[in-house]
Amino acid sequence: MLNHVARELTGWGDDAVGEPLANVFVIVNELTRLPVESPVERVLREGNVVGVANHLILRARDGRNCPSMTPAPRSAMPTAVSPASWWCSAT
Repeated sequence: MLNHVARELTGWGDDAVGEPLANVFVIVNELTRLPVESPVERVLREGNVVGVANHLILRARDGRNCPSMTPAPRSAMPTAVSPASWWCSAT
């Protein structure tokens, strides 16, 4: 299940159930626009908290780009971030 913030940022809803994480949570390098390894997949594989690189963008289902890791802490773990502090663009 996705909460309302995740739904807004990713463009996915209940149809995300059963989809590979890499299809729903698509992150790319802000400068190169190349895909980067999901910190979630790394946490699941390694079983530890992992650092998250700077300059990452969350790519929504409709192609919008959202600076996904700012201002959240730079680690893959649950965080509380106000939806008002996020923004998305079409470029």
